[in-house]
Amino acid sequence: MKNTATTSEARANPYLYAGYTYDKEIEQYYLMARYYEPEQGVFTAYDPDPGDEDAPQTMNGYNYADNNPVMYVDPDGNWAGPIIRGVAWAWKASKPVRSKAWKSVKKKSGKVKKWSKGWSSRAPQYWKAKYISVKSGGKIKTTKSGKGYVISKNNKQVRVMGRNSGSRKKPYYRMTDKNGAYAKNGKRSSDKSKTHINLHKNWKKKMLTNFLK
Repeated sequence: MKNTATTSEARANPYLYAGYTYDKEIEQYYLMARYYEPEQGVFTAYDPDPGDEDAPQTMNGYNYADNNPVMYVDPDGNWAGPIIRGVAWAWKASKPVRSKAWKSVKKKSGKVKKWSKGWSSRAPQYWKAKYISVKSGGKIKTTKSGKGYVISKNNKQVRVMGRNSGSRKKPYYRMTDKNGAYAKNGKRSSDKSKTHINLHKNWKKKMLTNFLK
């Protein structure tokens, strides 16, 4: 069933939730990484981020913000971050008929994105992930769950995850490539108790750096 009411509202007001813009030419919302079709109420493309094995809710390519749009927004399609009180207030206070209010909401949404990145960068696991990235020359980004970081190079990945990621309470790291995951001894394994390695003070930073090279 087509949602024509939603489409009519979209034409009248080009800005939606989290400041996403309505493209009048193709009649879809641009969500940075993909488009949303308001008549059918669906995304027209698969999410480019595959998600995390340790957080299954992030692996559905047609979900938005870990399937929790009430508590999270996904600014660029690669990271779901929390909606803080300031943005919620701005959203309530704004009215679709007032363009100035919508500009204010967009501006506040941008501040939330910067705040979220700043908060994440202070997490202890960030500095470990950053070290590996710099030493190996790998590309670093926040995981889709927002609970850790992934460093990629040469079709290999090292994940540095924080507390309460997946079913684990302690921070850990994980090494993977196209053949699977690896244990601390460098051997391939499908046993998560061996491939999800506790991230403590004596973590093997040299081994992780060499793994990506």
